Amino acid sequence: MSIFVSEYKKMIIHINEKYPEMRFRWCCLLLGILLISGCSSNEETYFNGIRLEASPFPLTVNLKADSLDFGELNDGKLTVCDSFLLFKSSKYPGFHCYAFDKENGKFRIKLCPKGEGPDEFRLCLTSEQTTENADGDKMLWVTDPYESSRWINITQSVVKGKTICDSIIPLSWMKHFQYPPASLFFLKSGAMLGRNQCEQDFVYDSNYNPGKYHLYYASSDSLMKEYVIYKNPILSTDRDKGIRRFVNYYVSYDNIKPDETKVVMAMQSVGQINILDLETGALTGIYQKESISFENLENCNLPLKFYYTGVAVDNQFVFVPYSGETYLGGYPKLADKIHVFDWSGKTICEIKIDKPVFGISYDANNHVLYGNDHENNVYCYDVSFLYQRNVD
Repeated sequence: MSIFVSEYKKMIIHINEKYPEMRFRWCCLLLGILLISGCSSNEETYFNGIRLEASPFPLTVNLKADSLDFGELNDGKLTVCDSFLLFKSSKYPGFHCYAFDKENGKFRIKLCPKGEGPDEFRLCLTSEQTTENADGDKMLWVTDPYESSRWINITQSVVKGKTICDSIIPLSWMKHFQYPPASLFFLKSGAMLGRNQCEQDFVYDSNYNPGKYHLYYASSDSLMKEYVIYKNPILSTDRDKGIRRFVNYYVSYDNIKPDETKVVMAMQSVGQINILDLETGALTGIYQKESISFENLENCNLPLKFYYTGVAVDNQFVFVPYSGETYLGGYPKLADKIHVFDWSGKTICEIKIDKPVFGISYDANNHVLYGNDHENNVYCYDVSFLYQRNVD
């Protein structure tokens, strides 16, 4: 840097003597070049896309929650499916999911019986990907990554009092990867989109490969396209700590735009959302100014933080609960803000909520956000105001 400064001073003297009328303009230009060359970022070493700092939110709104009472079975992951709220937890004795009427809190049905039989579920990974079939019944994809994904007919399951599957897609994910998928989506075209987890080259090795999105046709044996999210792994300066921590670096809460053109990833250890365009492959990261960087994560002496704790979407907006607090073990601190973006990554609104939540789910028909905390309290927030203003 001292060499650059010395040369910069020589150029300034030359300009002052030979071109006095250009003095100010040239000084500003050369100083700008010097500052840029001395302050370049290494973030592009890790992220395989364009990173943009999030603009300040043009609108801040304070919202008060309505509390909902579902008794004692509203534990675990919360998912809205039409007029029902589903709760999925490993703590349930015989079933993976319990469904309630979201209007009156009435218990409706137990779903996805545990077991290894033909109509049972060894594992149960629910997504936020809810759709309708040709008859207008409300559907939800549920995955056992060791065996299959099943299209569960929530409407008919409630009517008939048992879990009804309209279709089953066999999976061979474990033939190709060490671990189950971190996220999995099913497209109307028959294609399947999944993101694998980070995988180590050898057991207890500090070298690993970050996960990427894979597009398959019909099954995980027919790869059509890959979307690379990270160019290189984040390698810790402390090898032993790095082995234990690297998985956390890439945790994100993913959801697909209902028109199936984009995927959003809300990152946990970096205050950033990534938007992947499935048509062009373009990847854009929108990060908060106060966030830790990818490069900073290599320093294991820095504490981990929880930034984004969930995600919910419709075709217009992306909703992400934001905490930004240091992780001290146990349950992470809840999010007391909801960041709202559009699908280009533009900041729309910061919603400050009076009842902090961890995960969220969205009723797009009625514009209501649902969230729950670590004590299984359930809250809802009306966000219809976002659709009543002209958001440019």
